[in-house]
Amino acid sequence: MPPARTPTNGRSSGIAVVERCLRAWTVGVMVFLYLPIAVLMAYSFNASRLNLSWQGFTLDWYRQLALNGPLKQAALNSLIVALVTTAVSVVLGTGGAWLLHRHRFPGARLIETLVAVPMVMPEILLGISLLVLFATAGVDLGFTTVIIGHVTFSFPFVLVAVQADRKSTRLNSSHGYISYAVFCLKK
Repeated sequence: MPPARTPTNGRSSGIAVVERCLRAWTVGVMVFLYLPIAVLMAYSFNASRLNLSWQGFTLDWYRQLALNGPLKQAALNSLIVALVTTAVSVVLGTGGAWLLHRHRFPGARLIETLVAVPMVMPEILLGISLLVLFATAGVDLGFTTVIIGHVTFSFPFVLVAVQADRKSTRLNSSHGYISYAVFCLKK
């Protein structure tokens, strides 16, 4: 009886079938996610207002967008809120992770638990709670309160990510790997 043939790459045929299926699934998911975006981008150049049929190529919608003052102001406001929120969240999250790592004190676990609350709380509940807090305290709603709300939501993610990175850095340094973070933060 002749020996069974094996694929040239050394894999069994079952594994090759699974790999092909996974590749096909991945391509299908990517098409499902990105095809609507591509269609939307293509139809943004359509001359028709309804986009039910292609009526011709135009840049008029982008011209109108460039002339829309309130929309440009809203985009600028969003950019300012995003930049300030990012900066404050990185400073608070990194500083908080560093302090929780360097200093052991009785309330450290409680603080870590309280910091995690905005991550598990639904965003709408957090937003309404902050709105009630600001209204009760008599704080005028505006840029500052929007930034406080965004920082309240964002900085715990930074803190947890930096804590996880610190732990993995400590593990790597114990195995002989030395990084810049270990050099800077080591006692």
